[in-house]
Amino acid sequence: MTVPYGHSADPHPGVVIHRSRAFRHIVIDREDMPTVSAADTCSDLAVLEPDARAGMRTLLHAALGMKVPATALLAALERRRPRRYATALRHAAAKLADGVGSALEATYLVNVEEAHGLPVAERQAPVVVEGVERYEDCRYHVPDGELIVRLDGWRWHSDRRVGVIDRARDNAAELAGRARLTFGWEEVAGDPCAVSAVVAARLRQLGWAGPGGSALCGCLGA
Repeated sequence: MTVPYGHSADPHPGVVIHRSRAFRHIVIDREDMPTVSAADTCSDLAVLEPDARAGMRTLLHAALGMKVPATALLAALERRRPRRYATALRHAAAKLADGVGSALEATYLVNVEEAHGLPVAERQAPVVVEGVERYEDCRYHVPDGELIVRLDGWRWHSDRRVGVIDRARDNAAELAGRARLTFGWEEVAGDPCAVSAVVAARLRQLGWAGPGGSALCGCLGA
């Protein structure tokens, strides 16, 4: 519950009071009661995290969950500079604009790619599958080819139509000579170091000469 700075509020079990000096800038007037904008709520949740990387994940997860457009998020961060992690949060918001489209993709970006020094992937990369344009989560361009990293959330696994499309994408990738790897939530969130090691190893097989992977771990167990 957000109230203007300097105002009192009666305590209530389960309610945390947040006093804001920027109350008039972040509140949307509604007929029933004023409401803090969704973009500002994302920022407020992010700065409560113990470190910048956790703040980036929270910002992206909250924005995706509340369907906050990247433009609105960037505008909120510009209008009211976060008291912590400002640069990291702007970076995360920019990645949302670049195509991060799910909590799993956001976790892969922060915990696997950036924490382990992997190259920047092209996100929502278009590929043609049986004459239809589809989109892959991550595509890395390396000297000896391309690597597709597909991120499969658990809620899609029981969808037979999605299964057919995924198999068609696998076949199209094979015919086009594109390398591909697939990871789910369990691997990306549970053991990002292991995921980064696999991705880095495949990238090196395709000519990438970077130092990334588990040897350059910056996740600190996140």
